Amino acid sequence: MTSGFITLGLILIMILVYYYRLSLKEGNYEIKKNYKQTSDKEHIKTNSSKLHKIGPKYNFYIEIKKYYSLISNNKIPDKLLEEIINIVTDKIYDNYSRSWEQYPKSRKRYSKLKLEDLEHSFIHYLITDFIKERNPTNYNQFSKLILKMNDMKFDEYEKRKRLYETK
Repeated sequence: MTSGFITLGLILIMILVYYYRLSLKEGNYEIKKNYKQTSDKEHIKTNSSKLHKIGPKYNFYIEIKKYYSLISNNKIPDKLLEEIINIVTDKIYDNYSRSWEQYPKSRKRYSKLKLEDLEHSFIHYLITDFIKERNPTNYNQFSKLILKMNDMKFDEYEKRKRLYETK
C-alpha cells in the first residue's frame, strides 16, 4: 500500500512539474510577446538617441588642436596656442551641449564637431580678444595667422568687430 502511495505521489509530482514547465513556457512566451510589442517603439526611440549623443569633450579638443596646430605652423607660442585651444574647446562644447539639449531634432548636427564652426565670427572675436589680452605686442601678427587673414582682411575684420561691439 505504501509503495502505491509513493508511486501515486511521484506521478502527481511529475504531472505538477510538467504543468509548471508548460506554464513557464507559456508565461515566457507571453513576456516575450509583450516585450516585442512594447520594445519595438522603445528600441527605435533609444537607438536614435544613442546614435546622436554628443561626443566627448576630449574629441572636440583633439579636432580643434589639429586644426589650429596646422594653421599656426609653430609660429604661435605653444602655451598661447594651448590656451586658445582650451578656450575655443570650452566655448564650442558648451554651445553644442546647449544646442543638443535645446533642439532635439538637430541632435545629429550637434553630436560631432564641424570644423566650419571654428570659422564663425564669434569664435574669431573670442580668439582675438584673448590674444590681445595675453600678448598685445604680437596681437596683429598672431591674430592674422590664426584667422588666416592678410593685412587688408584683418583691418576689415577689426572694423566689423568694432561695429559689432559698439551696437
